[in-house]
Amino acid sequence: MKKQLVTALLLATACNVNAETVNIPVPKAVVVGAFNTALSGVKVHVDNYGSKQGTSWLSQQSYILLPDGSKKKFNIPEQTTDVTKRRKWRHYINDFNSKEIQVAANGSQLEMTVHFESQGEEIKGKCIKTKLSGKKKECTLNMERDIHLNNSSIEVSLKPAAYNGSIAFSNVGAKFKTDLHIPNKLCQLFSGLCGKIESFIKSKIKNAIESNIKTQLNKSAVKKAVADKVKNALKGTIDPEWKVIDVASSGSNYVIKVQRPDTIDKNTVSINQFKAVKNVETMSCPGNVSFNASITAKTKVAGTVWLEHENGKKSKVINWNMPKKGSNTSTLTREWDQKDFKQHNGWSRMVLKWKGTDGKYVTKKSSKATFKRSCQKASGVVQGFKAPGAPAKPMRIQGLKTQ
Repeated sequence: MKKQLVTALLLATACNVNAETVNIPVPKAVVVGAFNTALSGVKVHVDNYGSKQGTSWLSQQSYILLPDGSKKKFNIPEQTTDVTKRRKWRHYINDFNSKEIQVAANGSQLEMTVHFESQGEEIKGKCIKTKLSGKKKECTLNMERDIHLNNSSIEVSLKPAAYNGSIAFSNVGAKFKTDLHIPNKLCQLFSGLCGKIESFIKSKIKNAIESNIKTQLNKSAVKKAVADKVKNALKGTIDPEWKVIDVASSGSNYVIKVQRPDTIDKNTVSINQFKAVKNVETMSCPGNVSFNASITAKTKVAGTVWLEHENGKKSKVINWNMPKKGSNTSTLTREWDQKDFKQHNGWSRMVLKWKGTDGKYVTKKSSKATFKRSCQKASGVVQGFKAPGAPAKPMRIQGLKTQ
């Protein structure tokens, strides 16, 4: 079915560019480097110790600083351990901070390790005594109740995955590890106390840190921020204009499947035909000379089109758009307006212009379509003149407007 070249192409401006799908092997070390850059801003601050309020020092100040720059608070519960019938100890975690992030490849997974500082007394211990009157107050016995956390880290497992046209992650797992250093004196004086305190550290604090890390990293805003940073970090390997649609592990590489736009260049559009419908004709003047035009495009491409004529004139430049690869055939016209009845030779050619992928413009001209035209006399009318007061007839080209 024939389509008007200009009209048909102008209607379809919203179609996606045809894209080819290719697999690109990228060394895991390169992907690891991109994730180290993307996740370098992650920080974890664990702190629920503050000023004394009655018989409690609870003050929730823990947070996770995420790759998107947001700070998400979370709570660590206050731990109360019975020492004797009238004596209780309360433990809090105090100003416990991550110091660095390291990402490494582990098979198909990425392992992000969040290392913590090992200095100071990370667990603060306080004692509450209940008097015979039932009133509670802080113990006056001066002894070491604080606990140290050494070699602390959060091991986060991530599976690289396509996200938002780039690479983020899925299947987030988190495991908090730490070595406790409890003063021996405590364990000697109070049987079973150290086991209770250790259980608190390994359950409540551990669970709070792990669950919050997983919850926050799984949020779409965080994944988008990581994907954007990974795209920027990989731009020397994966063009930012390419769309990542899959990531798979293969030996020492991640195979990244991308869709990339077809290249638009001087060979993208070809002119198959441009010729006069009738080579020789006697016609009423002014009238139209018709041409058959056919073009083929290798992919979606947009540009401008106009006709040039033997008299040095050209039609108005207008936009055109091929919605997808393939061919379009059209009938284009120009006006012929001679003032005598002799046969005249004429020619027109079609000019296409489009922008290449490299940003440079390409111009392609058809061969000259030659023709011969003569004007026939109309009965009672002097050819080439209009009656006084009659409106001038506008010059038109079908699908194109003359200047």
